[in-house]
Amino acid sequence: MFNEALEQFLQHLKYERNLSAHTLRNYASDLGQFRDHLLRIERREDISVEQIDRLTIREWMSSLHAAD
Repeated sequence: MFNEALEQFLQHLKYERNLSAHTLRNYASDLGQFRDHLLRIERREDISVEQIDRLTIREWMSSLHAAD
């Protein structure tokens, strides 16, 4: 589900877009934080990408600002 999509996206960035290792680490870190947020709010492991909407992303971004 989400983890599989995340891994495919990171592979795409690495091999198709040829991004630097530093950029890939940053993408992986940020998206890992997003995944952790989803796990906290959904309380389940099998989150599909199709279930993620604009509001979910905005809530995550808001939580990042609140943590600062």
